[in-house]
Amino acid sequence: MPAIGYEQLDLDRLLETKVCQGCNLVGADLQNADLRNADLRKARLNHVNLENANLTGANLDGTQLFKANLRNSDLSNSTLRDAILHDSDLSDANLTNAKLPRADLTLANLSRADLTGVILGGAKLSRANLSGANLLEASIEQAQFDWALLDGANLTRAFLVHSNFWRASLVGSILKEADLTRAILANTDSRNADFTAADLTGTNLVNTDLRGATLDKVIRCNTETIEFIDNSNC
Repeated sequence: MPAIGYEQLDLDRLLETKVCQGCNLVGADLQNADLRNADLRKARLNHVNLENANLTGANLDGTQLFKANLRNSDLSNSTLRDAILHDSDLSDANLTNAKLPRADLTLANLSRADLTGVILGGAKLSRANLSGANLLEASIEQAQFDWALLDGANLTRAFLVHSNFWRASLVGSILKEADLTRAILANTDSRNADFTAADLTGTNLVNTDLRGATLDKVIRCNTETIEFIDNSNC
């Protein structure tokens, strides 16, 4: 059962001043709230309802958002460094140019979310749902995508160096000009994915299902497959 226990004084202070560092807002109903540029650093927002909320430019560094409802919320230009968004619903959310380094998005629902230009370096996205998400030119170095669902996601020109996609589903995803240097794509389902001009230097493609995938102009150097090391473009 959700741990409902927010402090009314904290909620009132947030709505009045938009400043509530370290506040207890567990289970609060903030649907449609105007929280532009709010300071919620290290606040407890587990199980909170922020559906359709405007959090543009908000500071949520270190905030707990476990199982939060952020459907269709606007988090553009916000910061969520080290935030915990485990099992949260961010479907259809706007995260354009948001900064989420080292954020925990394990099991999060980011389907159809706009993550254009987002920073997700070192983030945990294991078993997350990013189907149909837009990650155009996203910076996602050393992130964990194991078992994640990325079917139909747009990762054009995304920076994915050293990221781990082990057993992820990338069916029909777009990875044009993506930098996958030393990334792990082993055992992924990458059928019909578009890797046009992607950099696969040092990428692990062992047991990757590439049936129907577009591999035109890809860079292969020390690229590991189940049969051999591909040095076609070294």
